[in-house]
Amino acid sequence: MGQLKLGLDWDSVVLVLMDENYEPYEIYEADRADLEEFAAQTESRRAKRGALSVARFKIIGRLLWIAPVAATRGVDNRSD
Repeated sequence: MGQLKLGLDWDSVVLVLMDENYEPYEIYEADRADLEEFAAQTESRRAKRGALSVARFKIIGRLLWIAPVAATRGVDNRSD
């Protein structure tokens, strides 16, 4: 994932996860306030700069959509 630019105007970030054929299988969204709160609470210098792993984004954000095939197979790629 790229680096979040906390100094610019934006409301939320959308993360689209794709398979090896570039077909989306999950879409997550995280609000700016939630991401700023995480950056403020963490001791990680990397997170304070706006760097975030996919796993952490999935924890902070909310699942907006999951591919029907993944849903019927009971696939849950959310991190615990």
